[in-house]
Amino acid sequence: MVGRWRARRIVDSTACVQTEAPGAGCEKLITIGRDLPARGFSSLLFVFPASGYMQQRGGGEVGHGAAFDSYFEYVRGRGGLALGARAGAEVGNGFGDKLYFLTPVSVVGHVGGLWGSVYVGGGYSPVSLQQQYVGEGEMKTVLPAEYHHNSVHAFAGTRFWLRRTLERGLSFNPELRVQTFGDTTLTSLTGNIGLHF
Repeated sequence: MVGRWRARRIVDSTACVQTEAPGAGCEKLITIGRDLPARGFSSLLFVFPASGYMQQRGGGEVGHGAAFDSYFEYVRGRGGLALGARAGAEVGNGFGDKLYFLTPVSVVGHVGGLWGSVYVGGGYSPVSLQQQYVGEGEMKTVLPAEYHHNSVHAFAGTRFWLRRTLERGLSFNPELRVQTFGDTTLTSLTGNIGLHF
């Protein structure tokens, strides 16, 4: 996670200097430690799936549905800063028997500390389609898919530690995304739990 390798000071031990008088306490404390410089790093993140809520607004109407977001992200940075590239697939279901499928490609910037990190990013979806279902039960039919070529997006999120050791960790990652979709706007809030090795 970004921020894990930022510059920091580690205290190895603390020594107590006593006077020669019997029963005397510490005259002074000496801290023994070391300064660790920031380190360069790279990592690959795979998310499958981050699930949550999606809302569609457009034409005076509001629709509600479920969002499922999966992606690969490659991150490279130093200390508490990093840049990443992300590619994945997002599915939205609901909205009055509609299915949305998008393939967002994004650039991401991260800032982190020992607690976790925050990030923002944006990009474009080269594939962006809508599938409409009509009818009921066995009479339900699928209309031809509608493709949209103007789907840009922006997002912000955070990833913070729930538990960690030097080599492994468990984190939580909420993310808010806004994207254009034809003449409408899709807003989603998703979350996932991460395992770090």
